[in-house]
Amino acid sequence: MEKEGKKLLDTPSNDSNVLVPFDTFVKIFGLSTSGMGGPSPRIGVKGRDEDAGLLDLEYEMRGVMRNLRGLKPREDDNFALNRPEMIAGQITQLFSVIGVVGGVIGSFAILVGGFGIANIMFVSVRERTNIIGIQKSLGAKNFFILFQFLFEAVCLCLIGGLAGLLLVWLVTLVPQDALPLGMSAGRIILGLLVSVGIGVIAGIVPAIMAANLDPVIAIRAK
Repeated sequence: MEKEGKKLLDTPSNDSNVLVPFDTFVKIFGLSTSGMGGPSPRIGVKGRDEDAGLLDLEYEMRGVMRNLRGLKPREDDNFALNRPEMIAGQITQLFSVIGVVGGVIGSFAILVGGFGIANIMFVSVRERTNIIGIQKSLGAKNFFILFQFLFEAVCLCLIGGLAGLLLVWLVTLVPQDALPLGMSAGRIILGLLVSVGIGVIAGIVPAIMAANLDPVIAIRAK
């Protein structure tokens, strides 16, 4: 078998396993039904393609194993039947929880960042009130002032988004056998679009305030 390396969640790797005929295994090691007195074998069984969900195979295997173990109808199973989709389902559920938690944390981070950008833009409008008055007295339209401050807010958010993408890209360069990380073009575009959206939302109110300033009063501001 090909080398697998360290697996996700430190699950057992096939690098330390060996495949031997069952009869040979029993002759060399004996057979332990409890798993405490020696090696306990795991038997792999492949179902038919027409067996939807492998339910027929599971029922048949349970019946065969209970008969071999001599279990009575009301006795519990003293063996385990594992299906690959069980592990896959658990991993999928784990990543779903991680995704929800990451989304909540990311939402708070975006909210805090949006308030930060809005605060910066309010300060910028206050400090540049005199310049805004001069621009409007020279013929600058309201939409020009509005676009100017919106553009600044979006640029600030894009700088933060690009910095975040750079950090994630650096993390993807770390060699990992268990969980390889990568960045897709779709995720990069989504991150940049979110940055633009946050910039527009955070900068729209300060930009409107700047666009609606009276030029005479704005020029006199200090």
